[in-house]
Amino acid sequence: MSPLAADTSVRLSWNPVLEPGVTGYRVYYATAHGGEEHGMQVGNQTTAVLRGLAPSTTYSIHVTAYNIFGLESPPSDRVVLHTEPENFRIKLDELGVNLTIDGKSGESYDLLESEDLQTWRKLKTLHNLTGTCHFFRPVDVDEHPRRFYRLEPKGETFPVWMAMAGRSNPLADDNGDGISNLVTYGTGADLLSSPREARLETNLAQAWVSGELSRIVTVSYTLRENLSGVIPILECSTDLQTWEDAREFTIVLSTTSNGNGTHTVTTRLPHSPGQSPSRVCFYRLRFQLETPPAPPQSFWNWMAAWNRIDPYTDDDGYGLNNILTYASGADLTSGPRGALLSLDTAMFTVGGVRSRYRVFNYDLREHLTELTPVFQTSTDLETWHDAHDSTVEISSFSNGDGTRSIYVREAAPASGSPDPRRFYRLHFPLDIGGTTE
Repeated sequence: MSPLAADTSVRLSWNPVLEPGVTGYRVYYATAHGGEEHGMQVGNQTTAVLRGLAPSTTYSIHVTAYNIFGLESPPSDRVVLHTEPENFRIKLDELGVNLTIDGKSGESYDLLESEDLQTWRKLKTLHNLTGTCHFFRPVDVDEHPRRFYRLEPKGETFPVWMAMAGRSNPLADDNGDGISNLVTYGTGADLLSSPREARLETNLAQAWVSGELSRIVTVSYTLRENLSGVIPILECSTDLQTWEDAREFTIVLSTTSNGNGTHTVTTRLPHSPGQSPSRVCFYRLRFQLETPPAPPQSFWNWMAAWNRIDPYTDDDGYGLNNILTYASGADLTSGPRGALLSLDTAMFTVGGVRSRYRVFNYDLREHLTELTPVFQTSTDLETWHDAHDSTVEISSFSNGDGTRSIYVREAAPASGSPDPRRFYRLHFPLDIGGTTE
């Protein structure tokens, strides 16, 4: 069964049952957190549309087939989907696509884009929405006439869950069921009828390993879907004293949604226990809090915190000196080189005339102090001129990781004839005692 969600409706399609005697299908759906199940008879067709679903809600959906006597088949595999927020608005103008999202407090989403509804590309993560979020995407509508957008929920973050439950200590057992708040959230034990269902299970099974039928050990455990703010770590021990991370030498066999806001992960050891002397192994699932982002720092406090002395040296070894690392927020991202200036072109209508313009994108650390970015241009890499007066800012938005993405375009359209060589850079003069250098 394949779902395609749009706002608060969803279009479903499934493969027909080929056995004789099938006269129709029924679609069943319920909220994934134990809500009342609803059924809809759709006749002898393999598509259906569910309308009037609640916004920002996770649903579990399955289909059954029935015969002339009304007898139903076993249910199909369950599909779990999340409807969009109540206000997810898309507006297209000559500059590109403007998206407005109104989310519930504490919700986080990945904003995805596609041209064919098959391959989706993540544009950015929207962290802990507490109101209206605006996002601008420069798009050349002549070159890309079709674009689709959707939000993929990242789940309620652990700090928000703690606050909404009135809890303060991650290691306390506020439910009195023998599970700490951290484990309760990580395993989704608060979503289960019996919290102890979240325990780890091990089993022996047979599987083909390196062309041989071997006996393997499988480990299964339950996790909250769309974990946010918490990292699950599978560990093993032979003496219950020393524990080591088992994630590097285990293989995930399956991840199956349970239809209640949790999913079950099954892993196996890569080698047969019979290939080495047998030994007793113990397993546990530990949950580690993600490190929260550091508070805003001035440049010189940041230098001191990282034991750096010279603003112009490359202490990290990836081609950016300390000034550029701090100003671009390269230390806050997984790909430091992504902080560099990028250049593209796009069509804009300015003064009623549609022309092609150069568009620039760069990232800056939010709450910059002691540094002021200056956008400059040159034709010979020797003499540089301030380009701020000849550019127009199109969009500026937070990336949710302590950095900000900025899009600007040149005020004048790109020439129809070949331009002389032109170079662009971001310059960060350093404020030292009222002077800059």
